[in-house]
Amino acid sequence: MKELAQIRAAGVTLEIVSEWSVWSPCERCRGKKGFRTSRGQCRIKRLIENRTMLTEDAEHIIKFFSKSPLIPCKSLTLDSEFPAISSATKFLPEFFLEEKCKKCPGGRTPQS
Repeated sequence: MKELAQIRAAGVTLEIVSEWSVWSPCERCRGKKGFRTSRGQCRIKRLIENRTMLTEDAEHIIKFFSKSPLIPCKSLTLDSEFPAISSATKFLPEFFLEEKCKKCPGGRTPQS
């Protein structure tokens, strides 16, 4: 993948991570027990090495990845700037965690 080689040559390392949302309130309550959820969204995390001698291409790459420490895997800007990287990441799934919780507000019954 030529784009990835150019990005690495510019001193940028990319890593795929999940960025997790805060836990939802306790929901789907039955008595005082229920469930809460958290959503993990695919992100591209970057690490930029300090380099003094940069080519024009390297400057463009570093400028793009310096805008944010985490870039959404489905980013349209990523797709337009680095289509091969986007093709490798845009279909990666999001994740949902669900866990039991014991403090449902008011002990409501599940909603239908």
